[in-house]
Order: sequence, then C-alpha cells, then structure tokens
Amino acid sequence: MQELALEQRRELGVRAPWHVGDVTWGLRQHEGREDEWTIRVWREDDGRVAAWSWLKDGERDLLEFDVRRNRLDLLDEILAEPRARTAVCFEDDAEVRAALERHGFTKRSEANVNRQGPLMHFFALDLPEAPEPPPLPEGFRYRTVADGDLGERVAIHREVWAPSRVTESSFANVRASWPYRGSLDCVVEAPDGRFAAYCLLW
Repeated sequence: MQELALEQRRELGVRAPWHVGDVTWGLRQHEGREDEWTIRVWREDDGRVAAWSWLKDGERDLLEFDVRRNRLDLLDEILAEPRARTAVCFEDDAEVRAALERHGFTKRSEANVNRQGPLMHFFALDLPEAPEPPPLPEGFRYRTVADGDLGERVAIHREVWAPSRVTESSFANVRASWPYRGSLDCVVEAPDGRFAAYCLLW
C-alpha cells in the first residue's frame, strides 16, 4: 500500500489520492482493529501493486482505495464490495466518479452535511521556500516532539480530534513506523509545558 502511494505521488503529484504518511497513520494508529477491516490487494504480473482497497467496518462502512491510473479497469471489481456505503474521490475525476455511480454511490448533497459531518476539501500550496513561523505569545515556543512527550502529544491529538481513539500505545506504533520522523512532528508548547497546537508532517 505504501509502495503504491509513493509511485502515485511521483506520477500524479498532489493529485495522488493517498500520501504514504496517510497509509502509515491509518495502519499503525489503528493496530488492534484489524478484525474491523477488509484489505484487498491487486498485483500486476510482475508483482507490483496495481490497486488496493480497505473497507473500514463501523466507520460509515467506508471503502478507501488506490488504483493506478492505467488500471482503472479494476475499479468495478474494487467497488463491487457489498458492504461499502461511503467512498470518496476528487470531484473532477470523471472516470472514478463514473465508476462510483455505476455501483450506486451518489454525491452527498449539502443538505446531508449536518447529519453526516463536513465535506472534505482538498487544498495545495506550493512553497518554494520554507515560511518563517509567526511570532508566538510570550512563554510559548516552537519545538519538535521528543521521546518523553508521548503522553502530551497524544493529549493534544485527542483534544483536537475528539472523540478520538488514539492512545499512547497506538501513537507509539505510528512513531515506530516508517516514514515517521520526530523532527517533522512539530508542536507549540505553552508556558506550563502542555502542547497548545501540533502539525505532523510526512
């Protein structure tokens, strides 16, 4: 799954449906929930991954997937998952949208947003140079996550994404996985030592 994410990113840039960090986060942060998942992988004759799907039972029966652009013929097999109720794609991806519609998926109307949660919007910004961080209030500081920060790092994640199933154990799994790097797990530390904000980069 990570291999395909990397290859798609090289080929499609920010339009790749998955980032390798998203795959790592999903698999490692949710370890122990494997009995709630159905993961299928399609391979080419040479062994390379052509596509994968990941059905997450209990999360709106969400069907996540990634497929090479030259193997969109696999979409009908991928989307024939009878338990799938939710799937996502770029709004302007006519080929994937057509496949979703063939399998009975419909675009969620704005009227359903309050009932089902917010729509996802995708934004990209080209940064030719690293931006200067803005000044912080007195006593606050920028830093990266260190080994002794696990509890506080999980606490800020759980506060931001409540309700969250992230635990110290599940986040330790993420930290131990490639391509996580502590030097890219950035936080703002408050004067009392608690984390006020975070940004995890992959």
